[in-house]
Amino acid sequence: MNERTDDSAMNAQRPSAMHAHLSPDVIAGYFSDTLSLDDQMLVEEHVATCDDCALAAQGALAAGTVVDRWTARAHGQAVTRTVLAEALATAGARATVAAVRQRLEAWAERWAGQAEAALRIVLDAPGQAARVIAEAAPDLARPGGAWQLAAAPAPMPTRGAARRTPPPQPIVVTAGGPDGPTASIAVSAERGEVVVRLDDVPGGAEPPLVLLIPTGPEQAYADREPLLGTPQPSPGSEAWIARFTGLGPGSYLVVFEPLP
Repeated sequence: MNERTDDSAMNAQRPSAMHAHLSPDVIAGYFSDTLSLDDQMLVEEHVATCDDCALAAQGALAAGTVVDRWTARAHGQAVTRTVLAEALATAGARATVAAVRQRLEAWAERWAGQAEAALRIVLDAPGQAARVIAEAAPDLARPGGAWQLAAAPAPMPTRGAARRTPPPQPIVVTAGGPDGPTASIAVSAERGEVVVRLDDVPGGAEPPLVLLIPTGPEQAYADREPLLGTPQPSPGSEAWIARFTGLGPGSYLVVFEPLP
């Protein structure tokens, strides 16, 4: 047990008369084991007869437990969920269709910064070696979410007819399973384009909304507004498409509305 070196400071705050409340420093010193044995006994005697200080001590202990568990991972999860919550609020405020606005509000209220699935994307600046980094963002996945993102074995075309000189193929990530809707996300750094294709959406059901959220600190403020994708029917197929174009270099999140 560490011995207190500044006895005068402790003496000035001691609850020896059992009338004054314990100071936050004394409570913190008790739980950090920096008080002398006599001072610890005084604190325990005081807490046994003072409900206010007992509650303060319980709060300090709980806060210390939370801080001990507040790892870098936990901090990252909280930050990412805050980013999604703010994007939902912004998109909802700007939605001009009442039904879409209600869906965004329900998403925010029910899932509190979580989604069916999410994908982190990094697009490199033009002139550099073409590179797209795409990885799943499991921290945002809602409990019991059905979609698991994985790299697709074959590319998905993002436009209609093939060109004489085909452009570099986009990176494609798929999500879903055999029992419900599936998604394919094609990312092209050269085009500054993200295309989301949804298949196997049940007849009469609405496909999930898609949010594209810029997250990179290097992106200009004007380019950091969330973009809402409302999937539209793809001509000649049963697929639904949400397309985001004109994207600049930076970091993004592709986030799917939770399935009903």
